[in-house]
Amino acid sequence: MGKVSLSKVWKVYDGKIVAVSDVNLEIRDGEFMVLVGPSGCGKSTTLRMIAGLEHISSGEIAIDDVVVNDIPPRNRDIAMVFQSYALYPHMSVRENLSFGLVMRKMAAEEIGRRLARAVDILGLGDLLARQPKALSGGQRQRVAMGRAIVRDPKVFLFDEPLSNLDARMRVEMRKEIIKLHRRIGTTMIYVTHDQVEAMTLGDRICVMESGVIRQIGTPGEVFDNPENAFVAGFIGTPPMNLLEGGLDRSGGGGVFRDGDLAATLPPAMAGMLPPAGVERVFLGLRPKSFVFRKKAPADALRDVWTVMPEVAEMLGEESLVHVRAGRRRFVISVDPHDLPEMDRPLEICPLMNRAHIFDSRSGRNLSRGLVLPGRHSMRRI
Repeated sequence: MGKVSLSKVWKVYDGKIVAVSDVNLEIRDGEFMVLVGPSGCGKSTTLRMIAGLEHISSGEIAIDDVVVNDIPPRNRDIAMVFQSYALYPHMSVRENLSFGLVMRKMAAEEIGRRLARAVDILGLGDLLARQPKALSGGQRQRVAMGRAIVRDPKVFLFDEPLSNLDARMRVEMRKEIIKLHRRIGTTMIYVTHDQVEAMTLGDRICVMESGVIRQIGTPGEVFDNPENAFVAGFIGTPPMNLLEGGLDRSGGGGVFRDGDLAATLPPAMAGMLPPAGVERVFLGLRPKSFVFRKKAPADALRDVWTVMPEVAEMLGEESLVHVRAGRRRFVISVDPHDLPEMDRPLEICPLMNRAHIFDSRSGRNLSRGLVLPGRHSMRRI
């Protein structure tokens, strides 16, 4: 078993600097949970409190329903993989893997069994005699994971383990970690600032900002139904465009207006909004939620925006075009074979069945949970 729960957990430094604020989180046995957010959001501090490397200011942390607040790290039955690998440079791979077990005075037969299992899972058989200096970054990270595997813990903790690797190696190691979780089924808690890692690795992800949990859900739930403007603007590559403007509720419907830009809300979306009291909103549209006027479906032609393309990023299967409309700048995604001319007016239409409406004061998603044809663009396989 490896269930982890945090109840009303706070971390305050010097009595005034709040690093983690009233965190409540339930991580199921065998789940892969990712803590994600920008630098300084409290995700690593939360992980270190679970590990026992940081004392909590208040609240409770439990592993399998046993409160571990006062239990030292070595007795929490967890294993941690760090960003820096933390391998002993003078030891071979075999010695690095077995060192912790030897220090615990484990029987040689059991050490051999656990070592063989880790070597088989991670494909380290040809590396056992090497020292860390003779390994690549990816190989060192696999050894670091192997050292955690031989512990056979209830919970694995990963603290940004791939941030030292190049882009290609990060992709390869993400696949290795996914396969590792599927094979051993142990609870894993993974910290990263890279939301691509979060979306590809996690069974569920926990999005944090300024020490506060902003949303917990599957990658699909967080992407398709962000609870607030922060999550919408953080999750996604590139993130959702958030355009601030007024909400016109005259006539019983709903129209977003910002200068020359107008977007008519679908009736179902307008019906979810409060009749009054929300004067300023964010209109959230992902880059793929725009089409050229000449290719727009009939129901999108009621709102035509004239924009000025300024910069194009060629990304292979898609191109991201940074456009300007009055004082607003945002990003649209286009087919690279249909790239518009830069600095010449372009007519586009927002696909409002994919839009979200956020209260500009609270950031709350006023249209969350609405199901419209074509709105949900991500599915977990």
